[in-house]
Amino acid sequence: EFSGALQMKSLQYDQHSHERERIVNQVQIAYAKAHLSGLLERVEGGEEIVIARRGKAIARLIPEPVSRETAADVFGKVWAVGGGRGLTIDAPAELSLPNRDVDLD
Repeated sequence: EFSGALQMKSLQYDQHSHERERIVNQVQIAYAKAHLSGLLERVEGGEEIVIARRGKAIARLIPEPVSRETAADVFGKVWAVGGGRGLTIDAPAELSLPNRDVDLD
């Protein structure tokens, strides 16, 4: 743990409505300014940090959501909505190369 933090418990719900308890650390602005790099490392590790002024929460550092959806998943949804109608995929135009003698050996 780090000094200067007040720990709180928070109930979080995931995308499937499963309840899970999560520890949230609250720090004062001066502490956050002095230890920002360390706080960001903790956030990257999945923690949530609340920044407070005189004990009142004013901001939250939270991890960036991670998408588990691939480009193929997104394309599949678009294709399903359009039913493939109006969506065509053409081969790219061939590039013309200058006429030069190229020795590949």
